[in-house]
Amino acid sequence: LPILLFGAVALVVHLAVLVAVLGAPELSRAWRLGALLPPVTPVAAWRSGRRFAAVAWGASVVLYVVVRVVGG
Repeated sequence: LPILLFGAVALVVHLAVLVAVLGAPELSRAWRLGALLPPVTPVAAWRSGRRFAAVAWGASVVLYVVVRVVGG
């Protein structure tokens, strides 16, 4: 059950950051399209000035991986 919860949290955070990045007018079209790739999403968020979103994305992924490793 915890893995589902943290997986859902990571997915929701990723989608929220992705929506914020896709609507960021200060990013070039290439960066916005690149944000469709999950590893690029937090980098694009950071470059657009959405520092909290980038950190939240990273924290949610780290929590998911930790729960996955510890939970088996």
